[in-house]
This record gives sequence, structure tokens and C-alpha cells, in this order.
Amino acid sequence: MKNIIRTKLVWKFAKKYLFLFIIAEICIAVTYTVSIILPTIFSRLVDEVFTNGKYYILPEIIRNKCLVKFKSNLFIVESILVCKA
Repeated sequence: MKNIIRTKLVWKFAKKYLFLFIIAEICIAVTYTVSIILPTIFSRLVDEVFTNGKYYILPEIIRNKCLVKFKSNLFIVESILVCKA
């Protein structure tokens, strides 16, 4: 019985912050995704450009890296602004 009362008390406090918790979880997912994608981009840089000499791919790789980083930063900033609104 005490657990039910404690759960209700915690939920009463936590339900105000549910939206922020969901936003935080989405930001964590975006951060993990970026941390998986960036090494893939750099491995392509090493494998195709430096090892095989395909220097014409270099601008595409740099563009992809910048876009991924920019989109992740933009998403995080947008999430912060939504939380402050």
C-alpha cells in the first residue's frame, strides 16, 4: 500500500517534466546516431580517398560530415528552445 502512495507522489511530481524527459531521450538518440555515422564517414575517407587515391570523393565526404554535424546541432538547439518556450 505504501508503494502505491509513493508511486502516486512521484508521478504527481514527474508528470510536469514528462515532455522534457521525452525531448531528452530524443536528443540522446540523435547523439548516438551521429556517433555511429561519423566514424563511418571517416572510414570511407581513409579507405577510398587516402588508400585508393579517389580524391574526387573528398568534397562529398566533407559535405556529408558537415551536414550530419550541423543537423545534429540544429536538432539539439531546437529542442532546447522548445523546452524553454
